[in-house]
Amino acid sequence: MEKDTYRILVVDDDPPILELLGEYLATRGHDVHMVPDGELALNALQTRDFDVLLTDMKMPGHDGLGLLRYVRENNLPIATILMTGYGTIESAISAMKSGAHNYLLKPFRLREVHQAMVEAVAAQQRDQRALRLQYLAEIQQTVENLESPHGLMNLYEQVTKYTADELQAQGALLAFFEPVEQQWVEYSRSGDTNAFRGVDLDRLAEHAQRKTQPLHDALCWFSAPKHCLVAPITAKLEPGPGHTIGFLAVAQATSTISNPDRVIKAYAKLLGQSIAHQLLLDKQQPNPVISQKHPNTQGTETTEALLDQLGTGLTKDEIKAVAWAIRLRGNAGFQLRDLLDGGQLDVVTMGGGGLPLNTLGAITPLLKALGERNDGHGSPQGLSGQDIIPAARIGRVYTHWQWLRSSRAFAPRLSVEKAAEALDKLAGTDLSSHEVQILIKHFTKAQ
Repeated sequence: MEKDTYRILVVDDDPPILELLGEYLATRGHDVHMVPDGELALNALQTRDFDVLLTDMKMPGHDGLGLLRYVRENNLPIATILMTGYGTIESAISAMKSGAHNYLLKPFRLREVHQAMVEAVAAQQRDQRALRLQYLAEIQQTVENLESPHGLMNLYEQVTKYTADELQAQGALLAFFEPVEQQWVEYSRSGDTNAFRGVDLDRLAEHAQRKTQPLHDALCWFSAPKHCLVAPITAKLEPGPGHTIGFLAVAQATSTISNPDRVIKAYAKLLGQSIAHQLLLDKQQPNPVISQKHPNTQGTETTEALLDQLGTGLTKDEIKAVAWAIRLRGNAGFQLRDLLDGGQLDVVTMGGGGLPLNTLGAITPLLKALGERNDGHGSPQGLSGQDIIPAARIGRVYTHWQWLRSSRAFAPRLSVEKAAEALDKLAGTDLSSHEVQILIKHFTKAQ
């Protein structure tokens, strides 16, 4: 049963209007809290619970649109009404696009205020009850058509694309924790490639597992923080309870639907169920292509030898440094943020016994650069092209090749030909074109 009275926050920088609205709504039995500006309103939203926000659109400082954005980004269960003195169709459209459940054009009659509030509350309650997953049927169809793990990458790309579209987000990203490489690895990114520039996958994963929403945590970004929603992907791959294997995230979601976190959680849950089914199915095959959790036995000497054969033009010392950087990065407990904050490499703890002292100084800058994308939308510094040191460029291409061929756990490992095709698609965006061609030429020739 719907209640008849509400806790209402009224915001207007015009004292007569503020007083008039407050008195009128109080006589209707509502609990009314009045503030004359956006800053005080924001403080009230952060410290008190309200059912309705009735706010002027144009105010000095923090305006009504900013308040609506705060309500939306923090998933507050509040009906919102925007008042504007600009009586045009454009202002009404702007109000609704900004997430208002209803709007009032000044000047208005007091009885219109109460009616607008009743309609806004009803709209907000409908939003709360309805979880609109407009792409769910298409994704479920893809899941049902999966006959082997080879279709998982297409599913991942579809989910990130549709999640970004559904939440009107700048982008969506899907990552998994690789048991072989002992690090979080991006599997799919959709939307504007700049959406996740400078993201810290380790910290984002921590939030996903804690299930804290929403995110605007500066520690989740090496660069300027962005609003981000994140949901854990949980799968039961062995006897016993399921555990977190990955996460799905969206950046800068602008959809005005209530509880957008429910949307991303629903897609993450569907992914977890699909992945578990495919991985368990794969284990029943005589020659499994994914899900092995074998240790990474390739030592630095083997990596050095392979890198040396590529003919990249790197010196022996540079090759040795990048081989060690690749090895040390794949150790549990390694946090790139520690290095950026002035920390030192604990090479002994990280399994770096035998590391030549004259190589140690060259490893730190390489570790900082291995996550940079060629198009400048990587982490942590957002470097691009020739600004990324050559050893890091070849190291990124080489590790991606190894990941495609022998270590990824949540999609099939590829043949030489398929891996070369996958690598070539990333040339010029994620990976350096020059280094990609060097590596493809070497490994396809070796076949």
